[in-house]
Amino acid sequence: MRSIIAAMIFLLLCAPAAVSAQGTIGLYFTFNNGQMHYWPSQYDEFEGYVYSHAVPCDLGAVEFRVVLPAGVVLVICTYPPGGLNIGDPIHGLSIAYWPPLNPGYNLLCTLRFFALSSCVSSGGTIIDAPIRIQPHPATGFARYTCRTITAGQSEYYMKLFCPLTSVLCPVAIAVEDKSWGSIKSLFGK
Repeated sequence: MRSIIAAMIFLLLCAPAAVSAQGTIGLYFTFNNGQMHYWPSQYDEFEGYVYSHAVPCDLGAVEFRVVLPAGVVLVICTYPPGGLNIGDPIHGLSIAYWPPLNPGYNLLCTLRFFALSSCVSSGGTIIDAPIRIQPHPATGFARYTCRTITAGQSEYYMKLFCPLTSVLCPVAIAVEDKSWGSIKSLFGK
């Protein structure tokens, strides 16, 4: 039920993003930007990759923050070449890139984490623990700058990200085969 509610909230918040070509920002546990969940062992050191996705222009700068669950600490943050950063991911991070990053998918930074415990399924204490990308606390926005070139002149403007949430030790929810009629009966007439 929790994942259904989370999916509905995501659609309500980010469906307008698809219509207005708003990019997303998320933390992935694979370098190729695919896996948003991870099951750490106790004292496990693991990496998370902060990617922007579907940015429709050259990306010149970003700002956001990362909120960690209990039982996980940030060890270090590394940046791609050509980036200038102010702050840190936990208290608010601003990064400028030169040259600007191309439209589409971009690796914004790499975070190395340390798990103080393991998943509940392995005898630890971590269960359904979200790692959230949120607005920068100083500005109140998770946003990026777009660069466009018109008549040889570069112009920059700000756009908002739709931030995504990753999960450590997600709990699987059982799924049953049901007919469409029985599913509709759950919601009444």
